[in-house]
Amino acid sequence: MKLPCDHTLCDDCINKWFQRKKSCPICRKRFEISQKKPATKIVVEINELCVVCKFPQCNWNGPLKKLDKHEYNCTFSPEKNNKEVLDKLPVYKKEGDEDLDNTYANLATLLYEKNKKVMEKILLHSNDYEQNNDQPSWRTF
Repeated sequence: MKLPCDHTLCDDCINKWFQRKKSCPICRKRFEISQKKPATKIVVEINELCVVCKFPQCNWNGPLKKLDKHEYNCTFSPEKNNKEVLDKLPVYKKEGDEDLDNTYANLATLLYEKNKKVMEKILLHSNDYEQNNDQPSWRTF
């Protein structure tokens, strides 16, 4: 918040200070609480700061004002339903697959099980990149 004396402080700090003293904590100039105004210039600058996604596997970075929307839609969010992505992973059957020789089916199943997590990460990263390909990437997973 901006005070009549042009000093800028957070709203909570000003309100707490004002309960004890009716002046600016920096220059001590007296003011009424109704005289404080939003510090719009600073808010605009803060909203333009470059930030990164809080999910470690994600490489998104962009302005703070877009962070909430990104994190809500981020494919690396534990709350996000990744069913559509995970459904794209191939499924191998050990038994009952008449088209595959049993030895090859077993090998394919073994390879799939060992590499499932890596495949999931690649698919998730690929989908996230496609959604955010307009953003520069400087982190890798």
